[in-house]
Amino acid sequence: MLAAARQLYRQYEARRTRRVQVYIPATLVIHGKSFPVHMLDLSIDGALIHVDGELPSGDKIWLLRNGLDVFARIAWGRGSRYGLAFEKPLRTEQYDGLLQVRDNRVMLAGTA
Repeated sequence: MLAAARQLYRQYEARRTRRVQVYIPATLVIHGKSFPVHMLDLSIDGALIHVDGELPSGDKIWLLRNGLDVFARIAWGRGSRYGLAFEKPLRTEQYDGLLQVRDNRVMLAGTA
């Protein structure tokens, strides 16, 4: 019972950070293999991604974008969507780099 309460509290805490809806390509690296993914939302604590294929929940991964690499755990998966929990909260420059922020505007892939 105590373990279930702790899990619910962790889920509540994880949702306290602001999430930004995005559609940004990135690369996921797991067990030495790379997969193209799209981030569907992003917070300083995690991300929602879409990937073609199946990923095992609980595994550790690297999320790569714009020369940045972020270590994360696959928290859950449903169909082609997976929730990532970052090992450490993103620093401002990491967050901006993943979003590709320039002049206070979010730039999507391929825009200048």
